[in-house]
Amino acid sequence: MSYRPQNNHDGLWWEIALGIFVGQLMTAAFAGVVALCLGYFTLRSISAALPTVAPQPLYTPRSQRAEPPTLQLRPLESDERCIQHKRFRRLSNGWQELPNDPC
Repeated sequence: MSYRPQNNHDGLWWEIALGIFVGQLMTAAFAGVVALCLGYFTLRSISAALPTVAPQPLYTPRSQRAEPPTLQLRPLESDERCIQHKRFRRLSNGWQELPNDPC
């Protein structure tokens, strides 16, 4: 008959592993809550420092719209011609188109 000492700590390893797992889980949860709080306070302080922007209305009724400025066409000078609503100026060797000055 061999003598074997009785060991009461045979099932202790899984309790230690479970304790470590629960401890890490609680640490991660606490770190997540702290990160959310820090992000909230940082966002609040940054948004307080920035100027507020008024949103642009998506639709303006026709009665409130500004009228587009009417195009003022200047009369043709003696050395200018109008061809297909384009103004041309006479040069010594031909014609020059004036694209920003319609007729």
